[in-house]
Amino acid sequence: MRLLRDVIGQHGGFGVRPPFPGPAVRAAFFFRHADTWPPTDWDASERLAGADGARENRARMLARAGMRATSVCTVRQVHGDRVIRVDEPMEGAVEADGMITDVPGLALGILVADCAPVLLYDPVRRAVGACHSGWRGTVQQIVGRALERMRAEYGTDPGDVHVAIGPCVRRCCYEVDDVVADRVRQTPLERALMPRFGRPGKYTFSLPHAIRLTAEACGIHPDRVYDSGICTSCRNRHLFSHRRERDRAGRQMAAIGLVMEG
Repeated sequence: MRLLRDVIGQHGGFGVRPPFPGPAVRAAFFFRHADTWPPTDWDASERLAGADGARENRARMLARAGMRATSVCTVRQVHGDRVIRVDEPMEGAVEADGMITDVPGLALGILVADCAPVLLYDPVRRAVGACHSGWRGTVQQIVGRALERMRAEYGTDPGDVHVAIGPCVRRCCYEVDDVVADRVRQTPLERALMPRFGRPGKYTFSLPHAIRLTAEACGIHPDRVYDSGICTSCRNRHLFSHRRERDRAGRQMAAIGLVMEG
């Protein structure tokens, strides 16, 4: 696993880029604010920013990151493991937590405020994917479902794929109880679960560790798994965190898209 280091912008930056190979793809994990001083929130969610405000903020983010796209495609995220193929612009019309496409000019957008955004890129078959991986999606191995769908639709070989895990709540701040632990025990993801000393029935759970275990079990090379290493709860000034802000939390966006020719 490798850490992401390519911060976009100044004044602390407004996002971090995965080091995907070649000029054919653009991807970014955006922070909660614009690249200004003092920082101004760019909420990507409609719940607080409104439909028009969220759409404008998403377009600003993509433009500032050099991501030309005819549309930001989103889904109605429901903490499941459904992955859909996207061939044309769509915006929140379908319940799913993962998308894949091989159509240049479509940016796949995932909205998060503690759950892990995961971006996938197959440079051989020229296909991309984006997943929303909270604890439920992680336990259901949504990244594995996305890889299966990419193989079925585009002939993707997992050995060719690069996977990037964005800012999310980390083990340092993510305490769970037996509801989560019972779903993880006796599975390959149990290595990402640790009991809390002196707190019976409480555990810490590492979403990034569990996602990496899933990716590698599916055939992703360890050197092609990238992690931002950033905790949304610890870095709440830069990232929305539902654990910190509850209903006041907006959403930051992660996006990936194939570059249009010409």
